[in-house]
Amino acid sequence: MAKSGAFNGASSCKLHGSADALESRFRRAVIEGQLSPDPEPRLLAAYVSTIMFGLSVQARGGASAEALRQVVCTAMRAWP
Repeated sequence: MAKSGAFNGASSCKLHGSADALESRFRRAVIEGQLSPDPEPRLLAAYVSTIMFGLSVQARGGASAEALRQVVCTAMRAWP
């Protein structure tokens, strides 16, 4: 199980890095008028990162491509 803990730590670092990059991009999109400032870019980045991380976990767990597509479609319906 130590491997799992190491994996979780590495994944957490990648997830935070991705969230930071997304937040920066979303902030730029707000400035450029491509995205509404509501919801806050930090929260939107956390939402997208959580969906991406969850999709990764589901894919590693054997979820079918169709099941993953359905999750993505559901997430996009919730997009602001």
